[in-house]
Amino acid sequence: MAAAIDGSLPVCRQSAALIDGVHTDFLASWYSDRILVLVTQFQKFGTLVSVTRDQPVARPDQAQGGTDSHTFTTKVLMGDDLPIWHVYGQQIFKAINGEDGCKPVLVAIALQNHSPEILKCILGQLESIRQVQTP
Repeated sequence: MAAAIDGSLPVCRQSAALIDGVHTDFLASWYSDRILVLVTQFQKFGTLVSVTRDQPVARPDQAQGGTDSHTFTTKVLMGDDLPIWHVYGQQIFKAINGEDGCKPVLVAIALQNHSPEILKCILGQLESIRQVQTP
């Protein structure tokens, strides 16, 4: 998938869905150095969160089949610096980058409400956007 996207940057994909009865717009734009993701129910950017994946840290049991543990750096650049936006940012990073992706993500998010169910809907929509094949 990354090869298809990297061939003709920038690539923009958008969609919309009803989440918890509220119209929600989604936009994802892949650039050479990062991905921009917009999730809004207000037709504006809202809170901007920068998310990067740090270098993997090997677990002590990795020699016996353990896995690498990834950590993330999240930073609210604009808007309310609430812990929930760091959680949303990290989860959106994983959904839009895929399992092995490491491209930094700038998330613009403006929601009426937030809950685990709303986050699941958002992640599902973003994974669908990521999986759409480019023309």
